[in-house]
Amino acid sequence: MLTERQPIQHILSRPISMELNALFEKTNINALLQEQAIAEFSSQHLHTLMWEIAPEGPSPPSKPMQTSAQQQVESGPYPESDYQWLIEVLETLTDIVERNANNNFAALPKADYEQLDAVLKELIYTVGDNEKHPLAPLMDFIGVLISQYEDEHFPKLPDLFPELKEGEEPNDTKNENQQDNSTKESEKPTKALVAEAFFSIGNLLSDGGKTEEAISAYDQVIQLNPEYINAYYNRGRAKGILGQYEDEIADLDEALRLEPNYAEIYLLRGSANVALNHYESAIADIDKSIQLNLDKSIVYLASFLRGCANVMLTHHKSAIADFDETLRLKPDHAQGYFKRGSARIGLTHYKAAIADFDKGLQLEPNDSDAYFLRGYAKHNIEQNKAAIADLDEALRLNSNFFVAHFLRGTIKFLLNQYESAIIDLNNGIHLYPDFAEAYAVRGYAKYVLKQYEMAIADFDETIKLKPDNAETYSLRGYVKYKLHKYNAAITDFDETIKLKPDNAEAYNNRGHLKNKIGRYESAITDCDISLEIDPDHAWAYTNRGYAKIQLGQTESALIDCDKAISLDPTLAEAYHTRGEAQILLGKTQEAETDFQKALELAEQAENQELIDEVKQLLQELENTE
Repeated sequence: MLTERQPIQHILSRPISMELNALFEKTNINALLQEQAIAEFSSQHLHTLMWEIAPEGPSPPSKPMQTSAQQQVESGPYPESDYQWLIEVLETLTDIVERNANNNFAALPKADYEQLDAVLKELIYTVGDNEKHPLAPLMDFIGVLISQYEDEHFPKLPDLFPELKEGEEPNDTKNENQQDNSTKESEKPTKALVAEAFFSIGNLLSDGGKTEEAISAYDQVIQLNPEYINAYYNRGRAKGILGQYEDEIADLDEALRLEPNYAEIYLLRGSANVALNHYESAIADIDKSIQLNLDKSIVYLASFLRGCANVMLTHHKSAIADFDETLRLKPDHAQGYFKRGSARIGLTHYKAAIADFDKGLQLEPNDSDAYFLRGYAKHNIEQNKAAIADLDEALRLNSNFFVAHFLRGTIKFLLNQYESAIIDLNNGIHLYPDFAEAYAVRGYAKYVLKQYEMAIADFDETIKLKPDNAETYSLRGYVKYKLHKYNAAITDFDETIKLKPDNAEAYNNRGHLKNKIGRYESAITDCDISLEIDPDHAWAYTNRGYAKIQLGQTESALIDCDKAISLDPTLAEAYHTRGEAQILLGKTQEAETDFQKALELAEQAENQELIDEVKQLLQELENTE
């Protein structure tokens, strides 16, 4: 009999993509970039970038530097063999200095003398009379060592040729001896001279990218002269290059203890604080650097770095003001445009952000991060094809850009290019296996392709990485529903509700699943709670109406269906369920009208399952008549 027919079980209350959107809302692209050190938001990258364009070292007018500034003018890239030679010299001198802690270099063994003599000949050939050469202090130091050794170990001409002493007056001889002794004292290598030699080695090695060896040289400088400010500065900078930011800050603290008015040191310490995510401290340091030095080169760098710190603090308006200042002082600063664009993304000013990326890319056309962010901005104003073109370029420049793979895959997913989306997401996951959101999107793409078990595996991985994300349990619950694993799906919605107890959808969906296994009273309870949270939830009225039909509460079910239709006149399932109630109440004409409307809406929605069911019901009504 028609009245005994089981109504079709309704699909869950809303498209799965809505749960996915909720998941995306919790996916902070900026945070992902920072976490993975992707260049645009990476603190380490910012620290490195600052010192590709920052001053080499502090040089306050009150205390001119003894080396560095002049020496580094002529330092430049040398062949690798030269740096290896310099490292060997550093090791030799370090050994000599450690064996002569009392500065008694006259006790050098012959082997040291011969080795240093060979070094000196190389230096004389390289440095010559150029006092500004970066290795001039090293040549001076080794020259003194050689001279002192030779005075002590090699006979003088009068000793070799006694006749040269004939005719000398005793007083003259005495005066000459006194002069010789005085000369010997003046030629002894002082700690200052030794420190300068090591400092020059450290600078050259640092310029050549031999950072660890440069630090060893600066260690010797500081041991010889604990008040050598630039040695602390340069050693700190070198430690920052190695990512040893706390040690870098310790060195910069010491430099500031010795001279608290160096703008450049505050600026470098601010950069280190950015790298440590100490953004408030970074901004305080940067403010101090600007206060101490209003020179254009300092202000534009300081404004740039402070803007970066403000981006990380999500102080986007302040960041934009900082980048405005950077670009006022240096209009061709590509990174200034890129960073200002990223700040504008933070304010959802996507069109203005795109304009900034356009300008920056005219100046620097090979920045993969800028293409990525411009693509991200275009995606947010639904220019998805243009966004994919930008992401293509970002990945051409940097094939390991995992977030670009993820975003391109997500956009392709939204464009219904599911297979291609999965390929991108596979690449992103290969590069960063802990990216929970990538598994979630891939899982949904597989769901759409009806690869249900594979979709569940992806959602399992998402939950393993982010077990406190309620939306992922909902997504997995949907897929289990499609596999008719109703109890397992209910368990997932239990977890959703535990994590998000105000989720009306989760209660409604759990109620629907309970209908599927005959737990009608419990289903009504869930629908009641769903409607308490969201009184305009048309699906909850529909599912509750179905449960009431099964419990014989047909009149009340009809009222629920009427309410569902008043809230959503396009909800085919509500007309279908009301038609079932009408049949049970003997209102066949009204039932036929509801079924015809349900069929019309189901065809518009291309819901084939519902189309087939309603057609069968209409046929049975016709046969009954």
